[in-house]
Amino acid sequence: MSKAFTVGGGIFLSGLSALFYYKNQNNDYPNINSSNTSGNDSILKNLVFERNLTENTGLVVSDNSNNFGVISGGSSGKGNNSIIPDGKEALRFGFPGPINDVGIRQSYAYSFNRMLRNPNWANINIDKVAEHITKQSLEGEANREKSKFKEDDSIPKKFRSLLSDYFRSGFDRGHLAPAGNNKSSQIAMDETFYLTNISPQVGDGFNRHYWSYLEIFVRNLTKSFDDVYCITGPLYLPSQDPDTKKWYVKYQVIGNPPNVAVPTHFYKIVLTKNSNSPAHFIQGFVLPNDRVSDKINLENFIVPIEAIEKASGLEFFSSVDKDKNRVYDLCKHTVCAVRPYKPKIDPSEKQPRLPAPPK
Repeated sequence: MSKAFTVGGGIFLSGLSALFYYKNQNNDYPNINSSNTSGNDSILKNLVFERNLTENTGLVVSDNSNNFGVISGGSSGKGNNSIIPDGKEALRFGFPGPINDVGIRQSYAYSFNRMLRNPNWANINIDKVAEHITKQSLEGEANREKSKFKEDDSIPKKFRSLLSDYFRSGFDRGHLAPAGNNKSSQIAMDETFYLTNISPQVGDGFNRHYWSYLEIFVRNLTKSFDDVYCITGPLYLPSQDPDTKKWYVKYQVIGNPPNVAVPTHFYKIVLTKNSNSPAHFIQGFVLPNDRVSDKINLENFIVPIEAIEKASGLEFFSSVDKDKNRVYDLCKHTVCAVRPYKPKIDPSEKQPRLPAPPK
């Protein structure tokens, strides 16, 4: 049975990690992240999220050739005078989007969402593969005090997030690919300070505390595994109105004009492996963008990978062989726990926290 616990005034389901109700239905998808092989072998087709924010939807029409398909048919039935519509003609004056900017830095890759002015995800791969962390990548003399937050000129100015958007916003500039994973190179560390790798995060109790503990937990996995891959991103999850029982997507927006979305949650998906074994160990975590008590066990935030995929519209580690003999739950084979500490606060992040927006 799932236990309930309170985080920042919100109620979350600890057994499914912060936020999700699942309805078991068909056996359509193998659940590589199942914690109960008898009850959770199928991944739930219908999923309802408990708490805030956006379901980022878009309409993309494409075919396997990466060209726009031609719509045939539609004949008027008048013989040679029949008109066959051509879908490509509708785009004569340009494709409106959506466009997700994808970039590769020295130590990580990222995808940026122009509408939300937030990363879709950041993948650290300190060996130039995504966020790929090794013991070697964590060693070095790179110093974050030499790094500065900066806007990303590769994003058109009307779509990029700006330094001024965060000024007196009450939120920290939270890294998705952590600076601390890049001590082997000052350039690599500096590149984690681009705003395309940054999302608004609650500072006290989250970015400077529990989220930071989670980042350290991921780094420490290099003590047990040769390779650690990590994908991190924001989520915008709906919440239920207590009176009408209807579900709404609500999230705060910062900036002037206000156009940088404040995620309701963040996910972090970890894959580990050893070079002498075909086994892969995977685990997904979802945390609310809110103050989280140090006393809460990390395992309370475990969420099936498929649920995070459904919420984000993304697929994670899709090339991994998901044969049951090769893919395992990470937290069944290693201790998943965080250790609180008093972090050194970056002076640039000492900002007063503003009241939450009215519901």
